[in-house]
Amino acid sequence: MRAITLEEVTTEQAGEEFLEKIIAVANGQETKAMKLEQNDFIPWKRGVLL
Repeated sequence: MRAITLEEVTTEQAGEEFLEKIIAVANGQETKAMKLEQNDFIPWKRGVLL
């Protein structure tokens, strides 16, 4: 994806690209994590937090 902070795209364009990616994955497009068989989901950071 292109960066909003680097002014490569507008917020609206980034939102549309993100939505298109979500729809593509929902329709079966394989992600990089799927190809690497990284099927875990961790809702917190790994490692020690102080």
